[in-house]
Amino acid sequence: MLNWKETRIGLLNYRDYVIKQSRRNLSIIKMRNSSLYKSLRGLVMNSRDSLGRFSSGMPQLTFYMNDYGKFVDEGVRGTNDKDINRGSKPNKFNSSKSMINLGAVERFMGKKRIRLRGSDGKFTKGNLKSLKFAIAKSIHQKGIKRSLFFTRPFDKKALKYDNQVHEGAANDITNHIVKLIETKWLQK
Repeated sequence: MLNWKETRIGLLNYRDYVIKQSRRNLSIIKMRNSSLYKSLRGLVMNSRDSLGRFSSGMPQLTFYMNDYGKFVDEGVRGTNDKDINRGSKPNKFNSSKSMINLGAVERFMGKKRIRLRGSDGKFTKGNLKSLKFAIAKSIHQKGIKRSLFFTRPFDKKALKYDNQVHEGAANDITNHIVKLIETKWLQK
């Protein structure tokens, strides 16, 4: 049975590079303390058969992150988006649907410590409901700018690590064939 040792090493190196660079990019756009930063991970595991059991097939690399990571990476077009790159943003807020979840906006305001000031310059309790609605409406209309925090490192070194994985797979298969030949030859 193949152990795919060198193939796994190539996949693990690629995974580590992509995760490290993606987290670096999130730090640059000031999202280091976000749940998205902490949720980035990649798993290298062998493929599964039809019953869900691990088989001896070639290992696969799968990346995971929070759901909204896709929107932060690729961006989202707003209903009134004036962005020049709007054609490259695959998703769009539906103008007939309501705005984004106000609970998410409230959590965002809590993390960013957004507070209202009165006419005297002091912080007031004010009408936070109106402020939440204004922020949600603005996001719905303007969209979310794409950051490509994950896509850039994923694509940048794909060829280099792809070659490393292929060489590892070729070496693993060759070593396995050599072992089979040696065991058959020694049995005679």
